Amino acid sequence: MTTEQADVYRLGALAYEIFTGSKSVYPDPTPPTDSDRSVSAALDEILLTALAEAPEDRYETVLHFRDELEDHFEQV
Repeated sequence: MTTEQADVYRLGALAYEIFTGSKSVYPDPTPPTDSDRSVSAALDEILLTALAEAPEDRYETVLHFRDELEDHFEQV
């Protein structure tokens, strides 16, 4: 696992906790919409991608993760 993808996971876990109020469970986090209906399906996808078990399934860099979050919140 690259350091960058490990950082993506850590930031994804932090974001998950911020948006849901609970910690994600490795390796299979519950979709955020299951705990908070105000979380959008699009945000579910972004957070679950950051928390993917396989590093190659996560965002390549922290900047890619940030960009996805920014794009999401610009559309909301």
